Amino acid sequence: MGSGTPPQRSGFAEALTECCARGNVPDHELARRMIADGFPSHHYSQQPARSQEDEDWLTDQIQAIRSASITTLIVFDQVDLFIQCVARCLPSVGNAKQRLARALRDDEWTRFLQGSMQGSMQGSTQP
Repeated sequence: MGSGTPPQRSGFAEALTECCARGNVPDHELARRMIADGFPSHHYSQQPARSQEDEDWLTDQIQAIRSASITTLIVFDQVDLFIQCVARCLPSVGNAKQRLARALRDDEWTRFLQGSMQGSMQGSTQP
């Protein structure tokens, strides 16, 4: 992005923040609920399953996702599972699953377009 402009905030980050706010659920509570729901965060954190350390790690990841820029990729290889679990853990938030999935697709499309634009700009400077 150059020129000192901060990177664009991730739409997924905004959607997750909005869903948590609408559900009135802080990050540590969402992490606790997700682990209780069976989200396999221990596979990523390398902490014992359902341990406080695993919950703390997941809380940190949720906070990182909520503050992520468009260029940041989510650490979970099963993002759909993450989205489904968040939606189940925020039952009072209507359409959470669809909103998060749409935001993720939009972020992926934006990253693709930004990469294409950078590639075409770099290509245009070559003889």
